[in-house]
Amino acid sequence: MSTSAAGAGAGALTLAGRRVLVLGGAGAIGRQTLRALAALGADTIAADVDGDAALSVAAEVGGTGLALDVTDTDKAISSVRDLGGPLHGVVHAAGVASAAAFGDISAAEWDRVQAIDLRGPVLLTQGIVDLLVSPGGSVVFVTSLAASRVLASSGEVTPAYSAAKAGLAIASDSLAAALGPRGIRVNAVAPGFIVSAMTAGSEQTSDWIIEHTALGRWGDPSEVASVIAFLIGDGASYITGETIVIDGGIRVAALRRTRAG
Repeated sequence: MSTSAAGAGAGALTLAGRRVLVLGGAGAIGRQTLRALAALGADTIAADVDGDAALSVAAEVGGTGLALDVTDTDKAISSVRDLGGPLHGVVHAAGVASAAAFGDISAAEWDRVQAIDLRGPVLLTQGIVDLLVSPGGSVVFVTSLAASRVLASSGEVTPAYSAAKAGLAIASDSLAAALGPRGIRVNAVAPGFIVSAMTAGSEQTSDWIIEHTALGRWGDPSEVASVIAFLIGDGASYITGETIVIDGGIRVAALRRTRAG
């Protein structure tokens, strides 16, 4: 074993000296990711379409705030490049859900979801990849359990969101293969039902989710953030092309039963 490989684990609990960009930094997962990264010593950049919210979370964690719309790809790339490099990590936590069912979705709504959840993250990465430290850079995409499972807790399927996240998942794998020779790692996390504004629903929906999740509860954004922080750090130095599912065991809970009292 080489000295660098043997010592990788020693730096797993610190991100001191690392500069990490978090897209969607004002959202539930993005905000908690910024907190987790900052707690480990990282220099953070909070980017969000809501510029005021980005500045607010940046001030909280001692980082830099940036107003950025991932759908305006050229401007987004320029905004990041204007900050200069290097970047040690990029986290794509920006995303939007769609409540439109199959029979109701319009071409405009389909395109909106794909632009935010798929096209924007991939093309932005393409435009700033040269800012990533090579070797040693790390990219993390936030996909969804919906990328591999049809989730219809509300009674309706939402193909636009599922298609975008499935596309992002395979794009993550593709970028891992493309950037591996440069020593840049690319991974994804696939959250299940996490408490956030995006997943807010009725009490009936919440009860269904709890009943069908092995751990018997919703996930917290901080539980996703801790995995993202791990993937950015040296503790994951030999992990690339992977998707880590964070769903509380909803995929394995089909036979869950309440024990007799």
